[in-house]
Amino acid sequence: MEQMIKGLAALTKVLGYKFRKSLFLYEALTHPSCLANKRYLFNSYQRLEFLGDGVIDLVTAEKLFHMFPKDNEGTLTRYKSIIVSGNNLAKIAKQYHLGDYLTLSNGARNAGLESDEYILACVFEAVIGAIFLDSGCNYFAIRRILEKDLLSDVNINILTSEKEIRQFDPKTHLQQLAQEKFQATPVYRITSQDDPREKYRHTVELVISGVRLGEAAGPSVQKAEKQVAINVLEKTDGMTKNIPPRLEKLSKIMPQIQYGSIEKVSVKRRRRDEKSA
Repeated sequence: MEQMIKGLAALTKVLGYKFRKSLFLYEALTHPSCLANKRYLFNSYQRLEFLGDGVIDLVTAEKLFHMFPKDNEGTLTRYKSIIVSGNNLAKIAKQYHLGDYLTLSNGARNAGLESDEYILACVFEAVIGAIFLDSGCNYFAIRRILEKDLLSDVNINILTSEKEIRQFDPKTHLQQLAQEKFQATPVYRITSQDDPREKYRHTVELVISGVRLGEAAGPSVQKAEKQVAINVLEKTDGMTKNIPPRLEKLSKIMPQIQYGSIEKVSVKRRRRDEKSA
């Protein structure tokens, strides 16, 4: 225990927050795989992650509310999704070297989970949740921490993301990925062209390597093709790494293309696997 305390001293110094109850920080840095050992002293980070996620959302929402007084709710929601994206949270976790402090089972560490971006984002949320509880739910303590990293370049992050979205061509991106992974070119097939009085009368399906991956409708064939490409990119884990944050769809069930077939993977199942690792 004494060695653990000394090891976390550097982290608390970088965070700029001194814990009154170190137990909160230990829990925030404990991976679910450790819970297989019933003698382990702490819970995993998952409950603190839930709390930290809400706190980060609140602080970010307040920041955006004051920064953009003329923007409507929809625009502010889009901005918030850009700021609190998993990529941004993982980036900050890496800056704090949170993976180095994470306690995992031997199996999880051998699998390299301390550098997994999904897990790093979760751990950062858990650390924020831990600080929130330890500080007596001090909103301003959290805001001070987030202001120096997550919220330090709000305008730059939003402008960069919006520019990426405007320049992003989903059909081109999907074609590059399909050729790289399957040596195949996406095929768009018109499945129906209904009453011309209907707004979305053109329906197109998307096929890669003989596998039907999705279908979408639009006012024109071109727009329907673009929409079905976006749908496939949003829903396909492992093929969304380089698309703009706005197009990321946080779904409880995410299909994963693997060797020409679709495998359904749920967030709940992923977390259950982490515990058994």
